[in-house]
Amino acid sequence: GMGISERNQEQIFKKYERINHDVEGQGIGLFLAKKIVDATGGDIKVESKLGQGSTFTIYFKAESPSLNQANIR
Repeated sequence: GMGISERNQEQIFKKYERINHDVEGQGIGLFLAKKIVDATGGDIKVESKLGQGSTFTIYFKAESPSLNQANIR
């Protein structure tokens, strides 16, 4: 990919925000991804350098095994 400047890395998660209008899109994909991940208690991070591309990492909140066993009973 073309990468995302540091200044724009926070902007890409805003609703209808687009930093490149040369490609198709509505500006809601990353907004929705962040909303879903946030709702689960997780986090989404972007690492990017202009001209080199971007890496998105999603972190999900892990439940403790004792909570999972309690829900089964």
